[in-house]
Amino acid sequence: MLLVSRTLLGVLLSIVLLRLKSYQHETFLAITRQIRIHKTFWKVLRQINAYVLNKWPLKLPCAYLNTQESRPTGTPLKRIQGG
Repeated sequence: MLLVSRTLLGVLLSIVLLRLKSYQHETFLAITRQIRIHKTFWKVLRQINAYVLNKWPLKLPCAYLNTQESRPTGTPLKRIQGG
């Protein structure tokens, strides 16, 4: 069964490649360039959504934790130890 699926895949792949060879080379390159840009664009958007919407937590190295203390002197930021 595995051999049959590999040969069938090979036949289908050769048919697709023969059809692609019949098209103009510039058109094929333009389409692949658009696909590459589209995939890259959505990867960037997913990273932005992870930061803005907090759907996927980002693992950023945070050195300080805001304790929201209101003191007249000193800094309201407290250093995290070992994190």
